[in-house]
Amino acid sequence: MHSLPLRGFAPSGYVEPRAPSQGPLPVLVLLHGSYDSRASQCRAWGRPGSRWGWLLCPAGLRRSDAPPTEDRWTWGKVSHMIREIRTGLNRLRQLYPGRVDVKRLTLVGFSLGALLVHEVAYFSHGMFPRLIAVEGVARLRQRWARRLRRRGVRKLAYLCGELTHCSSQVGRRMEYLLAAGISVKAFVIPGAGHGYGDRFEPVAERVLSWVMTPAAAPASSAAHRSAPGAGDAKQP
Repeated sequence: MHSLPLRGFAPSGYVEPRAPSQGPLPVLVLLHGSYDSRASQCRAWGRPGSRWGWLLCPAGLRRSDAPPTEDRWTWGKVSHMIREIRTGLNRLRQLYPGRVDVKRLTLVGFSLGALLVHEVAYFSHGMFPRLIAVEGVARLRQRWARRLRRRGVRKLAYLCGELTHCSSQVGRRMEYLLAAGISVKAFVIPGAGHGYGDRFEPVAERVLSWVMTPAAAPASSAAHRSAPGAGDAKQP
């Protein structure tokens, strides 16, 4: 992971693409959890994600209750998050002109970050057509699923640890999303708790392959449900 100094924000982290390309490549924006760090997400998604494009890992806000020797962060207001993401994307594009495609973005959130992906996607007005929520399933109603669709969201993947309650809360959300015209699918990380575990990479490759493939018209909730989803958060 490389450090990306930003004006007005703590440095983001980023990972360069591993595959050579003749043109600009898409960006995965990774939101960490609470009492977590940018480094943990860049590290977890580094190998599978860099096969598709760039990884940008915003820092967020340092936890005031954590010892200064520990790398512990959280998130503040969604508007602040969106400004930090945009600043990081612009800086990355300046450093690597012609290599970064800021129009092909995927938003990935872990834990608290997963609970915030709906809000970030909604209030960023079409920046993120693809979402991945890992170990966090925000409260969602039919009207908000329709609003996400109107704001450009086309695909959402839920990713849950096998040993947590995350998978048990995905089902109804998937029905709402499919009814709104958003393709949705759930995946399970074998043997994992509230984290990525040591069998994450093959699952990540399947998730990214599905998310990055252009969405077809959703068929039915039963056709897309490979696992049922985690904690609730207030929807915007």
